[in-house]
Amino acid sequence: MRVTVDTNVIFQALYSSTGASHQILKMIRTGDLSLAISIPVYKEYQDVLKRKRSMDF
Repeated sequence: MRVTVDTNVIFQALYSSTGASHQILKMIRTGDLSLAISIPVYKEYQDVLKRKRSMDF
């Protein structure tokens, strides 16, 4: 199954290893899910994760 993952799911999965978000990324890594991503979505991932990371520090 191909999925598009919201930036909040990625962010949450990186900060917690016990939730559904982490499970989704784990399933993508193991090949159980296939990530569908476009260049604009990839750029959004980069932008949002950079902003959220800088807010933490």
